[in-house]
Amino acid sequence: MASFQKGRWTRWWIVVYYIVFITLFLHLSLTGEYLKRFLVKQKNAIWPDTPALVPLSQTERDYLYQRTYDQMIFIEGGTFDMGDVGYTTYSGEFRRFTNDKDTLPVHQVTLANYSLQKYEVTITEVTRFLKATSGRRLEDGVSIGNEAFDLPLIANAPAAVEWHIANNYCIWLGEKLGQPIALVTEAQWEYAARNRGKVVAHATDNGELDWGKNIGGTQQQVGRWPPNPLGLYDMSGNLGEWVYDAYALYKNTPRNDSKTIDFQGSSSSIDNRVRIVRGIVFEKRISTNFRRYQHSPLNLTAFRCALHSPSPMSEPTKRLDSETYQAISRQWYEAAYHHHDRVEDMDKTP
Repeated sequence: MASFQKGRWTRWWIVVYYIVFITLFLHLSLTGEYLKRFLVKQKNAIWPDTPALVPLSQTERDYLYQRTYDQMIFIEGGTFDMGDVGYTTYSGEFRRFTNDKDTLPVHQVTLANYSLQKYEVTITEVTRFLKATSGRRLEDGVSIGNEAFDLPLIANAPAAVEWHIANNYCIWLGEKLGQPIALVTEAQWEYAARNRGKVVAHATDNGELDWGKNIGGTQQQVGRWPPNPLGLYDMSGNLGEWVYDAYALYKNTPRNDSKTIDFQGSSSSIDNRVRIVRGIVFEKRISTNFRRYQHSPLNLTAFRCALHSPSPMSEPTKRLDSETYQAISRQWYEAAYHHHDRVEDMDKTP
């Protein structure tokens, strides 16, 4: 009898052991991204080769202001129909650009004037931001880019980062330049991609996707292909782009795009609301100007910043001479790429 009782308790302990093991396994699997983030932080805290913070010098601030000013495209605001407005074929048939329910209902949005960066933010720029704010490098759990596919990195390619890194970069940029800069809102993005709200399928020079003429592969050099009529590059293609908004369904009511944007503090990875990515190219028949993508904020993709001001960005009070400007450009490029063995198009800078 005692032997029977002992065997029964042994079986129960085995069951309990497996329950605990499975629970821990599921917990670690579900929180793996946060565990990885924690381990990266620990590595950065204790490894002796972790880069120290490198604040911007005054000359670098002047360079950053000039670079940002030269890349900001002023966009006159207005009222437009946001969402999949559809089109009429030559035979008179009405069709939608997508079959996605979340691109409907079409609704009116009114935008104030704003400015938008003509290029997606590059690996070079994000690397300098990270060195100034956290000492981290792109390989420290922020972005792996083309290296994930064993391809050479492309100089001046867009940085693929988490939403929080993108948001914090734009806030940091605004703080350093004394400007109200933040991520572009979804309405601002679509309005600009559609050439101020026109019925256009793709944000290219002709509104179509012509492979090898106005669009190419993934994570290529920014500005390689012709811009859309507003002068914005890679709104369709290259990489998809984060916008400021958390994902939500459209409402059938007119609205002003007057979101409350926090220009003072930086976002936290604790905010895990699903975010929106725009501009991804999968196939020609799917309009990049209307399709919306739901993404975890921990995913990696590109972004660009907007100047949330009704007036254009003020001209630099002092422009750097060409030699100084190029020297800082080269310094930033080398800091971003010196630890990579294969970098293509190093001398092709926008």
